[in-house]
Amino acid sequence: MLKFYSDGHEQWSAITTNVVAVEGLPDHFVATVDFEAGWWGTWCSFRTLEGRIVDLLWDDDNIQNEQCMHKIRGFCHPAWQGVIVEAYGMTHMGNGHYYLMHVHDGRIELLVETRAVDVNNCDCILLEGTLLPARYYDFDKDGYTDVVLTGSKVLLEDEKDGWTVLYLGWDGLETKVRKVFLWNPARARFEREALLDLGFFD
Repeated sequence: MLKFYSDGHEQWSAITTNVVAVEGLPDHFVATVDFEAGWWGTWCSFRTLEGRIVDLLWDDDNIQNEQCMHKIRGFCHPAWQGVIVEAYGMTHMGNGHYYLMHVHDGRIELLVETRAVDVNNCDCILLEGTLLPARYYDFDKDGYTDVVLTGSKVLLEDEKDGWTVLYLGWDGLETKVRKVFLWNPARARFEREALLDLGFFD
């Protein structure tokens, strides 16, 4: 159990941590930190130097909207200097967003945020998690890296109660889902291209 201190006094304890090495930078790490499983958590990035943790960055700007982080990884990409963080947040009811963030110069920059997690069967029971995986490649062949999330959904309807639930990756009648974010070099940002989307998952 990790304990966090401020001015020498214990503030809170983390019951679960998941530390992941950044792909391509073995001395850099990203980690999810849960203070209460499924209800209260956050994430951070850091590197190690001679056995010490340095350059520790927390999500102080509250980029993450959900109560906890469901999945996280860090990697390097030739399009950016520093560390790229791919994370999926999740609420206690099983819904959440995909976040693409750029860690550089001592700060965290949000590049993309979109809904991409659904493990909720509408009865507040969390199922085995499914999400929209992201890929990074030049989708429109303009020489810049783009972000493409793809997956599938199935529409279920309870005839008795009249509610509808969307599942990702369900082994039933599936509809393909795709979200495309193209890099706009003039504005130096990713922009959603709804005309290139498939299905609907927002």
